[in-house]
Amino acid sequence: MRKFSPGRTPVPSESRQHDGPSLEELSAFIDHELSAEGRASVEDHIAGCAECRSRLDGLRQTTQAIRGLPMETPRRSFTIPPEGRRSWSWAPVGWLGGAAAALLVIAFGIQQLHVPGGTGITSGTSMNYSGSGSPNKTTEQAAPGPASSTPDRFGAAANHARTVVDPRNSHRQLTVTTDRAAYPAAGSMIVTGFLDGDPSADISQVRLVLRRGSYGVQLSQPADWTFSGPDPYGGVLTFQATYVFSRLPLVDPRSGSYALVATWTAADGTTLIAELPVTIGP
Repeated sequence: MRKFSPGRTPVPSESRQHDGPSLEELSAFIDHELSAEGRASVEDHIAGCAECRSRLDGLRQTTQAIRGLPMETPRRSFTIPPEGRRSWSWAPVGWLGGAAAALLVIAFGIQQLHVPGGTGITSGTSMNYSGSGSPNKTTEQAAPGPASSTPDRFGAAANHARTVVDPRNSHRQLTVTTDRAAYPAAGSMIVTGFLDGDPSADISQVRLVLRRGSYGVQLSQPADWTFSGPDPYGGVLTFQATYVFSRLPLVDPRSGSYALVATWTAADGTTLIAELPVTIGP
């Protein structure tokens, strides 16, 4: 039988002649708090000591009984005072009227700030004069603009878009955009455009030219196009095409500043021209 250190002080409840592990050591053994060496010593001792095995079993039963006791929630030593009734007061009628007027002013300002066109378009009032009328009289065109604005169509690409408007018919507009403003020479460019407000619009009326200085390359006709409408102003024709720079007959060195020129010649001979700067890198 293995003896434990003779200098150990036994607890008052155990016999001083007993040379086995103390209750503290047995408790630590149950709770896995002994070191590897101490645990091996206890295991070696209880393997040959029936008394210590009995003490260990009794200690385990006591521990399990204590752990099985229900947890009691301590009583609260304070009380929460009941919430007092809130006092409500009616706002003066004049204050409510002022707030309503302020909201109307804000709504009117937002409507004035909305511009349905894209980059480079200035919203204004159309003035019509008659021979007998006063030149101070104006007639506002209350008709809505195109089906959607440039930011709605292109999202983030709207920052690199150009829209031009027919000065004789504000509903007829040409919009052209590219997916980026700058490209590598080995890259490709996606061109997207809209023909608004003309029921006779056709993709064959569109020409695209990539120009640098006085030299330009005519791009192939866009093959991917859709038409939505007609609406009261002719509907919207959308076109899109992808152009690979290495396949274009550009002048070397290819890197430099270019202009993407889009023209739309309508059935009545009116031609709208939109130019968009494009940079090709090395």
